[in-house]
Amino acid sequence: MVDTSAGASFFIRARWVPLAIVVSVFASHATGQSPGSLNFVSRNGSNVGYCGPLGGPLASHTFATPVATSDTISLVDPGGPTSNSSSTTSTLIATPTSAGLSLVSSGIAMRGALTPQLPFGTYATADARDQWDFTVSATVHYTLNVSLSATSNEAVVSACNYLFVGAAITPDPGTPPPPYSASLSAPGTFTLSLSGTLGPGQYVLSMMARADSVSNSWPFSGSLQNSATLSLQSLAVAAPRNAPPNPLSYTCTLPRLGQTWSGSINPALTGHGFAQPFISFATTQLTLPEGPVLLIDLPVVEIAPPLTGPLASFSIALPPDPGLAGLSISTQAVHFGGAPSFALSNAIDLTLGY
Repeated sequence: MVDTSAGASFFIRARWVPLAIVVSVFASHATGQSPGSLNFVSRNGSNVGYCGPLGGPLASHTFATPVATSDTISLVDPGGPTSNSSSTTSTLIATPTSAGLSLVSSGIAMRGALTPQLPFGTYATADARDQWDFTVSATVHYTLNVSLSATSNEAVVSACNYLFVGAAITPDPGTPPPPYSASLSAPGTFTLSLSGTLGPGQYVLSMMARADSVSNSWPFSGSLQNSATLSLQSLAVAAPRNAPPNPLSYTCTLPRLGQTWSGSINPALTGHGFAQPFISFATTQLTLPEGPVLLIDLPVVEIAPPLTGPLASFSIALPPDPGLAGLSISTQAVHFGGAPSFALSNAIDLTLGY
């Protein structure tokens, strides 16, 4: 028979908050989560474009401050009796956030035909490169997606490349070990997806791309389109917390997003036959009149309906939403039925993550 003492009834009645709204509540609480205290230390970036004969149109922009950048250079030279028409467009975009860094570059370089051919060519070059140094102060999970693409009517060696190095990179299963770098020859494409953990320390992410004629041919056309996106997410944490006389009856797995989170409760430790787990977004330590200590604050949400012992188990599929990474919640279970009064388990404080 289910216990109906004042304390147990008070705790169990708190489940009136529907579990169906938990995901939307998660999302509202997760806004602005910032994993690992990311700090951008320095930057060495440049965006260059030039075309026409020697002394023709040229622009060179440098970036030494690690701030958001969106820079485009677009130049045209119409040519003349002794020079080819030419043009160049080069774009460099950098987007730092509290949870990562995105680098994007694109460019087009073109040189028109000329008859008769000249002994010396006309410039047509787009060159964008960026290097960011940053630190993380706590271990975080990361994903890195790289895409390099270059076209050319010439065979060009190392038209673009990327580099990712640092203090302590540990790959996830299925991700190759470091070092991480690649050079792409045009024409060609390269894609890569990495994931793993970064330990505290300093890291470098850089990317370079250049559309340029190396054979002095005309007509000439070359283009590039590159991106490197580094995203940091909090690690999943499950930290037990307790106060006597609550039994250590509750255990659970790490709450990894996109995976199944499961737990088990042993109400038989206190002579009870049933258990029910709850979650809250706040902690407390309140000794109830019957003796058990409430460790999660009201209101609470039921994780599962009442479960039968002696070992009551539950599981929940966590959404694969990276926006929930870093969200902290607390969980605790109530024991009831089959014995006088009721009992409360230990609490487990969770951080959703990877």
